[in-house]
Amino acid sequence: MLWVFVLTGLLVASSTGVTLHAAIPASERAVLIALYNAGNGADNLTSNPGTITITEFDLELGILTATFSFTGNDPLNQIPDTVEVTEGSFTVFFEGVPGANNAFTANVDGASYNPDEIVITTSIVNQYPRVTITTTKGDQRMELTFPLTVTVGTFDMETEIIDGNEVVASYTPEVGTSITYVSSPGSLVITNYNIADGLIEGIFNFTGVDGSGQDPTVHQITGGEFLIVLP
Repeated sequence: MLWVFVLTGLLVASSTGVTLHAAIPASERAVLIALYNAGNGADNLTSNPGTITITEFDLELGILTATFSFTGNDPLNQIPDTVEVTEGSFTVFFEGVPGANNAFTANVDGASYNPDEIVITTSIVNQYPRVTITTTKGDQRMELTFPLTVTVGTFDMETEIIDGNEVVASYTPEVGTSITYVSSPGSLVITNYNIADGLIEGIFNFTGVDGSGQDPTVHQITGGEFLIVLP
């Protein structure tokens, strides 16, 4: 008995508890495929339909666990064989990447901003514990910082940190050459805050302006989203 499970191109879109469906046969080039082969020269029977539930997917620790089931049949309908695969499970260990669980994206003046690097740091300002998300894309840099006293909800942004409980964002078009444009105005929405696991998710938008008021240039940062795991 031989079964082969192929998972291609969907891992980054998977998260704990999400059930993914593999209802497209291999002949239609599905990106999520399970195969069953009874051996002795038998043909492969492919999943149609089938499901996989990702129960743990940690890119930093390098762990993937899941359960699955599927009905295996001939994708070309040339042989009548059918097999039911139930209560399948597996754990895969792979080389993790530090910080790989963090995600960040936004649009700058309508152009996509998908950073090459995401760095998470923590600090304390006037007894307020804070987290700072610093991202870079080529010569560009975008930063979002807020106090860890936030909860699920909406928060207005400020232009600078004074008391320690402010939410501030900034955008630098060319690090070392251009000025840094700060949030005025801006909005941060915390959509998930699980301090036990150190997981924070949110969305944001802000208008980046020159804090000194000398440069009239304005940058619109829209569609911002992030998911971070505290170090």
